[in-house]
Amino acid sequence: MTVTEKRLRMFVDYLKGSTEIIDSYSGDGKMESAIKYAKQEVKNEIGDMLEEILDMDEKEILAEIKYDSSGNKLPPLGYE
Repeated sequence: MTVTEKRLRMFVDYLKGSTEIIDSYSGDGKMESAIKYAKQEVKNEIGDMLEEILDMDEKEILAEIKYDSSGNKLPPLGYE
């Protein structure tokens, strides 16, 4: 595992392990609480996506980056 991958895995752990403090006694309104829940959900989703990418093997990654989200072939990156 490279240093960059280790750092990214630490970031994944941070994202998935961090929690927004939602305290019903703090005076936060419904909107503030909803925003905190949404932020936590986004952090978890980003962590999950990053972890999925880190778990891919090199062939899968190269196959993924050759096509855009619509399935169209992308031009070569120049370092393959």
